Amino acid sequence: SLLGTVISDSLWFFLGQFFFQLTKRWEKYQGKYQSFMLKLEEWTRHEPFFALLFIKFLYGTRILTIIYLSARKVRFSTFFFFNFIGTVIWLAVVISIGWLVGKGVGGAGTALHQIQYAITVLVLLIIFYKIATAWLSRKITKK
Repeated sequence: SLLGTVISDSLWFFLGQFFFQLTKRWEKYQGKYQSFMLKLEEWTRHEPFFALLFIKFLYGTRILTIIYLSARKVRFSTFFFFNFIGTVIWLAVVISIGWLVGKGVGGAGTALHQIQYAITVLVLLIIFYKIATAWLSRKITKK
């Protein structure tokens, strides 16, 4: 995963200048692109590391940000270093979450049985309450 992501990001970085020029020709996307880039610069304080780390966790912005960094003439060695570190952190988080979810699936059977018992008791209590209130209301109306 690490190797594939770093290679893919590097490819987008090298193709970034071409795509940046292409998007400049599409005026209808210019406003959206500029507003996103202004927000990204505000959040990352113009630091490539923060941009590369932030985009890993924000779905749908990775390629656009890489193209932007390429257009800003960030050196490839700087990009590669920060992208590598950001990808390692991102993978550590994603793999940890996946591992924890996987562990939880195995123990879900026991928890499901306990939830079934709790729901059964709750349903029986509701039924008992309805029967008791109906019986009491009939008894009260007879008197």
